[in-house]
Amino acid sequence: MDSTHVTCYFWTESEGELTANSFASCLSDFIDKLEGVKELVIYSDGCTYQNRNLTVSNTLLRQAFEIKITIIQKYLEKGHTQMECDSIHSTIERKLRNKPIYCPQNYIDLIKDARPHQPYDVKYLSHEFFGKYSELKYYSSIRPGNRVGDPVVTNIRVIKYTEDGSIQYKLNFSDQYQDLPRRSKVGLPSVDDTIERLYLSQVPIKKAEYQHLQELKAVIPRDFHPFYDSLPHN
Repeated sequence: MDSTHVTCYFWTESEGELTANSFASCLSDFIDKLEGVKELVIYSDGCTYQNRNLTVSNTLLRQAFEIKITIIQKYLEKGHTQMECDSIHSTIERKLRNKPIYCPQNYIDLIKDARPHQPYDVKYLSHEFFGKYSELKYYSSIRPGNRVGDPVVTNIRVIKYTEDGSIQYKLNFSDQYQDLPRRSKVGLPSVDDTIERLYLSQVPIKKAEYQHLQELKAVIPRDFHPFYDSLPHN
C-alpha cells in the first residue's frame, strides 16, 4: 500500500449509525490490511465521538498489540485542521457536482471515478461489518487527570499505543510521553479477544424519514424504487 492509496468507507443510515463503534470498525479493518508497517501515525481532528474517545483508543491498542506495531494518534489543533484527506474530499465533491444521484450506488460509482488514474478503493459496508468495540475494557478512561482542574480528554495532543498493551500521551507535541493511568483493574489485550457483531440486522430509519423518501420516488426513475421500498423503518 503506497502513500497515494486511498480507502473510503461508505455506508447508509440503514446499515450503521455514526457512533464510535462504527469508526473503530473502519480503523480496525484498515490497520488489519497493512503490511510491513512497524509504526503507524494517524492524524485525527478533535471530534470526540469519532476520534477522541475510549472505544477508539481501546480498539487501536488492540490492533497495536495484535499485529505488533506502534500506533501514534495525533490530534490537529483548532484552526490548523487542514490535512491531505481534504484534497480527496474536494476531488470527490467536484465529481459529484451536478450529477444525478438516485441511490447510494451512484455515489460509489462516482467516488471510484473521481481519480481515474488511480481509483479510490471504496468499501460499501453492510451492517454485518460493524463490531461492538465498545466492549473492550483495557482502559476505563483516557482522561489524563482525576481532579477538578486536571487535564481532560480534549487537552490530549498525542496518544501512543504500544505493542505491549499500554497507552502513553502528550498534552503538547513538544512534551515527553507520559503513561496514561489505569484507574481500575482491567485486562491487557489478548490474542483470544473476540469482537461481537454490533448489529444482527439492518437499522430501522424513522417512520417520517421513510415516508419522505417514498415521496421522493415521484422524481426518481422507476428502476430505483425498490431500494426505497426495501428500507427498514419503524
